[in-house]
Amino acid sequence: AGPAPTTEYKIKGVLSFWGGIINTNLISNEEGSQIPVLLMAGKADKMIPFSHGQEMKTAYSELYGAEDIAKRITEENGCSVLYVAENAGHGKGFSAQYRETVTAKFIHNVLNGSCSTGTIENK
Repeated sequence: AGPAPTTEYKIKGVLSFWGGIINTNLISNEEGSQIPVLLMAGKADKMIPFSHGQEMKTAYSELYGAEDIAKRITEENGCSVLYVAENAGHGKGFSAQYRETVTAKFIHNVLNGSCSTGTIENK
């Protein structure tokens, strides 16, 4: 049995691995300023653009990528942590162990009220 489930919840953070969004304006001012975001992306991704309008064509060139999402969050004085793999494609550039370590650190920091905006190059 136990307590009844509740419909009230609060999103504590967002994890995005090689993801994109159709328009960064879909991220509201409130969401941008209050919900920390961890992003991982490769600059050579041929599926999702790292940045909208980049010269390299991708399968989903209409999407806004990790760099755009991080910029939108930063514009709202929110916290975005962007991990970048310079020459990596979609789903590449970060080992499973690296992703687990980075994700655990991000979740720990968010749950403890600490998040530092930044871009980290994975070389």
